[in-house]
Amino acid sequence: MLSSITALSILFGTLQLLIAGGFVALIVYTIRGLLKNSLHVAPRKFFQRVLLGVFALAVATAGYYGLIFAAYPPKPADGTESADTLTKVGQVAPDFEVTTLDGARLSLSRLRGKVVLLSFFATWCPPCQKELPILEKSVWSELKSDKFLMLAVAREQTESEVRTFQQQQGFTFEMATDPNRQAYAKYAAKGIPRVYLIAPDGTIAFQSLDYEQGDIARIKGVITKQLKKAR
Repeated sequence: MLSSITALSILFGTLQLLIAGGFVALIVYTIRGLLKNSLHVAPRKFFQRVLLGVFALAVATAGYYGLIFAAYPPKPADGTESADTLTKVGQVAPDFEVTTLDGARLSLSRLRGKVVLLSFFATWCPPCQKELPILEKSVWSELKSDKFLMLAVAREQTESEVRTFQQQQGFTFEMATDPNRQAYAKYAAKGIPRVYLIAPDGTIAFQSLDYEQGDIARIKGVITKQLKKAR
C-alpha cells in the first residue's frame, strides 16, 4: 500500500507531466498553425487563432504555477507552518529532558542563563544533511562559549544511528535522540529540520522550518544579540 504522501507525490508528478506536455503541444500547434495558415486565412481569422493560442498557453501556464503554489505554499515570515507548529517566538520554550551521546542528561530548564541553539533533525533528511554541517562550521565553531550551547535532537532514531552520523560528519556540538518524539511533540506536529534559538530567559527568540541559506545569517545575528544578555 502506498502512503498518502507517496500517492500525492505521484499524482502531483503526473499532473506536472500532463501540464508540461500540454504546454509544449500548444506551442507546437500554435506555431504550426501560424506557419501553415498565415497565407491562406483571412486576417481576422488569423488573429483570432493567434489570440486563441496565446489564451490557451496563458491558461496552461496559470494552471501549472497554480498547482505548484497549492503544493508548495510560500514560507511564512517566521519560517514555520502555523498548522503544524506548536510554538511562537516570544513564548517560553517547552521544557524537555534528553540524554546526549556522551551520557549527560540535559534539560532546557537547567540551561537558563545560556543561549541554546536547538535543532530537531533526522539523519536521513536531505535538508538536515545540508543544514547541520553549516551550523557546525558557521555558527557553532565561531560562537561556541560557556554562554552558548548547541543541541541537535534526532527525531525517532536510535543512538547508534546518530552516533554513526556524528562520526561521519565530525560534529562537535551536543547530540541526542528523541526516539518517541517526546521532545519534538512539544514543538511541532511534523516537519524537519526545525531550528530554535532559546534566549537566556528561556523564551524562543527565533524559530525556522526547513533549511534556507538566509536563515544562517539570521541565526547568527540573534545569537550575537542574545549572548549580550547571557550571564
